[in-house]
Amino acid sequence: DELMLTAAARDTTIKTAKWLGPALERMSKRELNERATFIAHHKEIVPHKCKFGSDDASTAGECQLNFVVEDEDLPEEDYQFIYFKVYT
Repeated sequence: DELMLTAAARDTTIKTAKWLGPALERMSKRELNERATFIAHHKEIVPHKCKFGSDDASTAGECQLNFVVEDEDLPEEDYQFIYFKVYT
């Protein structure tokens, strides 16, 4: 994935787009499917309603998932998927 994104960012010619486009589309579909699966599992663990994964902005409820946002810079190794060394 990282290689495809790097190639797409560095070479914006139509020739590159033709051969890279289908691979980027597959990558995008895979990412969306993985997100949907994660949201489904999240809501199966403890059935509830929450804003996470909802298209309805008025959705309210108690969510068991807590997000922590750290403002410090992390080494690249800490935010890459360990098996493939791709950005998560």
